[in-house]
Amino acid sequence: MAGIFLAIEGPIGVGKTTLARLLHQTWQAELVLEQCDENPFLPLFYTDRQRYAWQTQLHFLIDRFDQWTELRSAPALRVSDYLFDKDRLFAELNLDDVALRCYLKVFHALRSQLREPTGVIYLHADVEVLLARARTYEQQIERTYLRALADAYERFFAAYDDAPVLALDMTERELLDNADERSTVLSAVQSAFAALGSRRECDSMVRSALGEICHGCGYNRFGAQLLTTYPDHNSKRTRGRDSQGPARGGASSACPIPGRFRTVLRDRLLG
Repeated sequence: MAGIFLAIEGPIGVGKTTLARLLHQTWQAELVLEQCDENPFLPLFYTDRQRYAWQTQLHFLIDRFDQWTELRSAPALRVSDYLFDKDRLFAELNLDDVALRCYLKVFHALRSQLREPTGVIYLHADVEVLLARARTYEQQIERTYLRALADAYERFFAAYDDAPVLALDMTERELLDNADERSTVLSAVQSAFAALGSRRECDSMVRSALGEICHGCGYNRFGAQLLTTYPDHNSKRTRGRDSQGPARGGASSACPIPGRFRTVLRDRLLG
């Protein structure tokens, strides 16, 4: 997977840093970790979100920009436990209208100077699981806020098209203590993004990225569901997101492969 930059994203407590460290240890990827603990306003934000939202957000924006602008070299594989665009997601959730307008001017000016990742891994889980896995200072978060954040991530990735996205449900997965789960997730990541280094033919790329597809139900051998299909380069893409029926074709939705993972292939992959 030469020259690939993967960003891992998802709500608080979902396991972004754990997965980033796993990819680093397994494939000797360059590791980029968000420096949350260095934001002096973050603990204050969790006690009074309205009062400290602006200071917290501006500090994160500048720190994240500084960190990503330092990524000058191009290693074989780089993994970040956050996506720069997340900063806007949190700002829209926490800032009032006046502060948000000011923030967006700065955000767009900075973002235009950054390199896009070649692929994104979106982790999601039930809110109760997120609360249980949160860091000590994050455990003051209200359940309603975490629910709103999880919903914001769903909306964000429903519209995100800057890079291919692999979405993994982490509700029943614990990577720290389960070797089988680690192996399954690693296989899914490798299957989804192995084709990113070569963008020659649409069909061969989809096959390489998704593995052997069961065309009746739309699942691959890793349980990754193809949510966005591309019959050809010129046709409009069709989405099977959260559908109850088969992802394509008219076959029964029953399949021996569990639908644990969801894969979204975006236009960039087929460009």
